[in-house]
Amino acid sequence: MNKAMLTAALLLFSSTFNAVAQKAIKITLTFNTTSDDKDWNTEMRASFVCNGLVVAQLNCCNQNHDMDHWDNNSTTSRDILDPQPFAKGSLAGCTYILGIVAVGNDTWVVIPTVDVYYDDGSHTTQTFNQTVLTSASSNLYSKSFPLQ
Repeated sequence: MNKAMLTAALLLFSSTFNAVAQKAIKITLTFNTTSDDKDWNTEMRASFVCNGLVVAQLNCCNQNHDMDHWDNNSTTSRDILDPQPFAKGSLAGCTYILGIVAVGNDTWVVIPTVDVYYDDGSHTTQTFNQTVLTSASSNLYSKSFPLQ
């Protein structure tokens, strides 16, 4: 009986240690733009917040007239290469916040996907429902998505 309990304890410790040892190294944000494009000069803002702390953030994509205009029915990806260290599985209960800041007025209809890559070679994917983001007069408009 003691041998079985010791084996079970070692297996539990091993799986717990492996979960902690697997750290996120990259987050890829993919945007499936559907029926309304993102203007080239509209800034996209994305952040991941856990317990009030920002563990990853990307503000981009409003400088290049060609690359930063995301047409209807197109898919675009951007990487966050330096997220704060967090263990595999620890994003459950955190929030993904996606927003835009338009120079004038912009509405963006998008299906966002988040891929988190870990140092053990694994990754997790979460796709959210289509959402509509509308910004006017340089005001930030964002929506929150719960992570699992």
